[in-house]
Amino acid sequence: MANRTDPLAIHAHGFDPQFLIDKITREKIYQCAYWKAECFGLTAETLVDKAAELTYVGGLYGPLKKPTPFICLILKLLQLSPDKEIIHQYLQQKKFKYLTALAAFYWRLVGNGTDVYRWLEPLYEDFRKLRIRRENKYELIHVDECIDELLQKEDVCDIKLPRLPNRNVLMEDRLLAPRKSKLEQELEEELQQTDPAIEKQRLYSENEPREESRQPTEPKVYRSLRFRDLLVQASNRTKGRNLMEQEIQRKLEESSEEARSLAEWNRLRKELGLQPLK
Repeated sequence: MANRTDPLAIHAHGFDPQFLIDKITREKIYQCAYWKAECFGLTAETLVDKAAELTYVGGLYGPLKKPTPFICLILKLLQLSPDKEIIHQYLQQKKFKYLTALAAFYWRLVGNGTDVYRWLEPLYEDFRKLRIRRENKYELIHVDECIDELLQKEDVCDIKLPRLPNRNVLMEDRLLAPRKSKLEQELEEELQQTDPAIEKQRLYSENEPREESRQPTEPKVYRSLRFRDLLVQASNRTKGRNLMEQEIQRKLEESSEEARSLAEWNRLRKELGLQPLK
């Protein structure tokens, strides 16, 4: 009786939800100690306590392919088949990260394509760390990596996942809106705050090396000599400009002195009653 599906459970993909896990794996789970001791009599509410005690995710491990507590709870969820609202609450809570991974795995098994994308894609922004057991070793991943495996791979934790429609197909059928990641939003905000002229200059500078790469390159010696010649020409132009400015300043000073001397002579000639100089 403990290994039977709840009579009120809704069939997933047209058949018993437990059959989403292959028979060999199910039998291994039924015979393991964790299933017999910890999963007996669990409900959708008490299963949360067991999920909070999880310390890693994984499928079968070791030479005897023993099941992990994680897939034991997955099979228990398939037996119970809780309401969608309960699974949604499991996914939205932020306190127990392994409960989130458990609910995401379960929903990937039983949900249709549209709902799977709608409910799991927001977890791409969840960067909490998870431990995963692969064969005889542990690895460290994040929740977003776990979600990416569920959406991209066909086999996760030694369980064959149902076929998932391509997201582009659902978008063409107008069942899904284009997904906009958080990075794209931050990039758009940064571009809006950037001056268009500066952004255009930055883009031009980024494309300029590509155009130079298409042209034949010169030897380093020639390039260094040409650069030296340019420096010499620039320095000569600077020296010539400085000399010209000095000459102009000298002429201005002389003209001012002449103007002052002429005014002085006219003042003296006026005192003596003579005609002023022109």
